Amino acid sequence: MSDTPDASHSEHIKRFVFTEKSEKEDRVSVEVVIPEKLQASYSFYTWPCAPYLAWYLFEHRTELEGKHILELGAGTSLPSILAAKCGAKVTITDSILLQKTLQHIHHICQTNQLNPDCYQVVGITWGFFTSQIFELDDIDLIIASDCFYEPHLFEDILMTVAYLLNRNPQAIFLCTYQERRPYNTFIGNYQEIDLTMSAANKLFVANLPWTVGTVELRRYFLKYGNLAVCEVKFDWKTGLSKGYGFVAFKEEKDMKACMENKNHTLEGVPIVVRPAVM
Repeated sequence: MSDTPDASHSEHIKRFVFTEKSEKEDRVSVEVVIPEKLQASYSFYTWPCAPYLAWYLFEHRTELEGKHILELGAGTSLPSILAAKCGAKVTITDSILLQKTLQHIHHICQTNQLNPDCYQVVGITWGFFTSQIFELDDIDLIIASDCFYEPHLFEDILMTVAYLLNRNPQAIFLCTYQERRPYNTFIGNYQEIDLTMSAANKLFVANLPWTVGTVELRRYFLKYGNLAVCEVKFDWKTGLSKGYGFVAFKEEKDMKACMENKNHTLEGVPIVVRPAVM
């Protein structure tokens, strides 16, 4: 579907009220207002698992104050808005390619009268490593709801999550997932990616020019020592590079020699080189 809702997509206001389970008269209650466009793209309406994730956060609201929470594939951002109203600082993300969705998230935040200092909206596309993801502050909690829908995207989502968790070892990933196809699971994907990210002497390489393939990457890093692994990740659908990859040296000393260079450049473009284990 298009990310461009036109005038025919009338706005529908949906209200979510979260009230603590208690017998006392002054029970805590938080209301979140979500403007939806039901005939527009799927990111303009609230999917089934978002209220469950939001409710879980509400139940643990005393732990959220002052924490930095990042939501992936936020869409209408219900869990993020709830967290912000409970005192968290939230980074709300969706694909950088969906500019109308990102604008709609801003609209939702303004509708809920959030303090501009408590939230930011950032374009992050699963599986692509651009400057936006490298510039994030330290994260305490990563959340996602209804993101595990298309099996061919599982690896992209989990690669993004694995990278964020490696950058933020104190963080937790919390997601809600509706099992729509029993034979599809993302658990196997995560175990495979976790091994990929945690291999010894392995480096994560990002901001690669789209023209760089495995041959060019190997040629560049061989000057530091013998390689056990060298791969550039490609989008299976388009055949285009995702802009990142991995290299693993056979010897730890070679990896350390590589890391001593703080200014790696490939085809005239500065690239990001970091240990896969942090």
